[in-house]
Amino acid sequence: MYSGTLNEKLSYNTLIKTILEFKNKKNIIWIISGEGPIKKLLIEKLSGLNNVIILPFQSKDKLALWLHLADIHVIPQKLSVSNLVLPSKLLAILSCCKPVIGIAKNGSDFGNILDICGIKLDKEDPELLSNAINKLLKNNKLRLRLGIKGRDYVMKNFEKEIVLDKLYKKIKELII
Repeated sequence: MYSGTLNEKLSYNTLIKTILEFKNKKNIIWIISGEGPIKKLLIEKLSGLNNVIILPFQSKDKLALWLHLADIHVIPQKLSVSNLVLPSKLLAILSCCKPVIGIAKNGSDFGNILDICGIKLDKEDPELLSNAINKLLKNNKLRLRLGIKGRDYVMKNFEKEIVLDKLYKKIKELII
């Protein structure tokens, strides 16, 4: 599943080529949910594939259920943006105990998180993405382990009380 903004941050060529690699796999359904300038291109390039569903953004009240649908999440950002901001759905995906495969630079915040609880690809390469997906498809224990690590990471670093405590300490440092 990919759920997010369909714009130039997305390594859409990598995603399209990867999806085409799996076009004859009946046990894989690709769900792409979002809006943006690349959506029309995705629809055009992937039309006619029986295992691809392209939908609009899902409402916030359905987001948790929506993200739980997937066995594997992919976040194929372009490397050029991987050190700017975290993908907006990353923490929600990790909270769902679902494994994530992402494209990120070594040392970026996104890359560091993937090193802990996902699969990081350091190139926009459809073959690498296909291999990572196949690795997770063949190994239920790895999917489960990465999912649990992701949830643990969010709980240890982004729970409301932890974030507020860090913010309080930072403000206190600035004042004193």
